[in-house]
Amino acid sequence: MLFRKEVLIRQRKCRAKKSTLEELSLTSNDFSSLKFLEEALSPFADAQRCLEGDQYVTISLLVITVKRLHDAIPSLLHAALEPDLQDLIQSLLNDFYDRWGHNVYYSSTIHRISRDRQQGIPVYAYWAALLDPRTKWMTVRLLLEDEKRLIWGDIRKEIVQLVEASHAEPLPVGNDEVEVREVQPRKKRKGAASFLAPSSEQAAVTDPSDGGVVSVEAEVTLELSYYEKEKGCDLYDVDGNFLYPLSWWKSNCTRFPSVWQLAQKILSIPATSAPSERVFSVASGIMNKKRASIKSTNAELLMFLRGNKSFIEWS
Repeated sequence: MLFRKEVLIRQRKCRAKKSTLEELSLTSNDFSSLKFLEEALSPFADAQRCLEGDQYVTISLLVITVKRLHDAIPSLLHAALEPDLQDLIQSLLNDFYDRWGHNVYYSSTIHRISRDRQQGIPVYAYWAALLDPRTKWMTVRLLLEDEKRLIWGDIRKEIVQLVEASHAEPLPVGNDEVEVREVQPRKKRKGAASFLAPSSEQAAVTDPSDGGVVSVEAEVTLELSYYEKEKGCDLYDVDGNFLYPLSWWKSNCTRFPSVWQLAQKILSIPATSAPSERVFSVASGIMNKKRASIKSTNAELLMFLRGNKSFIEWS
């Protein structure tokens, strides 16, 4: 009799206690909070998708992407109704400001240096944004006049160094002897374009004391001024896919040969490490414990074929 009573008591307790499924079930408030979190994190998901591509130039998109996030996060803070969500968005906002600064100011990226990493947008990302014909005018609208002068001035100095270094490269002479080519001042080009240049601009690039010879710095300044006024190209095509700025540069590199020297170095930098991490993911599928004895050359060949399989006609 006692045993039966004990069994009945345990059955009542089990019925009164919620099951695991009932304890994990979400309420309507929980679903509302999850929906708000999805909306709050969607700008970051879009930014990640934008910057992790490996089929187009990404480093030039960093400035405008960070600017979009700067504008999106504060509005989410005001839209959060529950205190827990407000605290979450505020911590997200503080972390974002700690990583990227409170605004897209170019001058702050030079001085805000911590012990282990640089805070704010890297300097070369601004250079890439202006040397990319897709994002040049979008970036110009985000900057102050002083910032624009500072960035274009830094770009000009870097281009001058690249041009002078290319002029001083050693040329091979017979019997493995090396001769250093001296930097010769370039003579002023007298073509149809020189007729359209303003007189004050022409006076700035010509030194009357050297008989009409133009220095490297003056020629780079003139070439860069022409590039600043260039229209460029669109960011998207009709299908919403990113256009290729290197196609534009392929057609215009002869017009701006000095600017192209810096553009080809800067635009080749990936904005994130996602493309390289994909390579490691592919390698882990090829070189596993069932293929522990595969040669490195064969593994490299398989990875190359997998990365370029879209260019092969499998007929």
